[in-house]
Parts: sequence; C-alpha cells; structure tokens
Amino acid sequence: MNHRQTLLGWILILAGFAVIGAGWAGVQSTPVVAVQLAYLASGGVAGIALVVVGVSRSVCDDLRAVRAGVGELLDRVDDLEHDLADTRDWLQALEVKRIQDLTVGNGAGSRVPL
Repeated sequence: MNHRQTLLGWILILAGFAVIGAGWAGVQSTPVVAVQLAYLASGGVAGIALVVVGVSRSVCDDLRAVRAGVGELLDRVDDLEHDLADTRDWLQALEVKRIQDLTVGNGAGSRVPL
C-alpha cells in the first residue's frame, strides 16, 4: 500500500484548516467589512479546497487498499474452489475403488447389491 498518499491527504487537510484559521484571524484583526470579506473569501475558499483535496486523496488511497484486499480474497476463493473440485474428484475415485473392492471381494465375480 502507498501510505504517502494518505499522509499527503492528512497534510493537505491540516493545511486547509490552518488556512481557514488564518482567514478567520484576518477577519478578526480588521474592522473594515470589505477587508473582512476578502479574508473570509480567500481563506475560506482556499481552506475548503485544500480540505476537499486532502480528503479525496485519503479516500482514494483507502479505496485502493480495499480493492487490493478484495482481489486477494477473490484469489483465495478461487484457490478454495479448485481445492474443493480436487477433493470431490478424489472422493469419487475413492468411492469407485471401494465399490470395485466390494465386487471383487465377494468372489466368483458376482455383484453385491447396494
């Protein structure tokens, strides 16, 4: 698994919240409404964008890991199906051998009813 993508996602999320915090601090530091709106717009939009990109990176990495796990499980199920088919064939051969042993063991070639 590539944990760098998850780490990068968390860094972007933290950076987004830091930018939102910086924008809020800028809004609190000035009494002029026009400047407050500029701080709020730039800090809020950039911060939210960083959070969204960070979350998407983390989610994509998680989905990639889940997809790899599902692929491994499918391979194991496929192996199990092959093992079951081999066991079924072995049991059928064993049953045929048991029936042959019963017919031969009765002597004079007569068949034993089942």
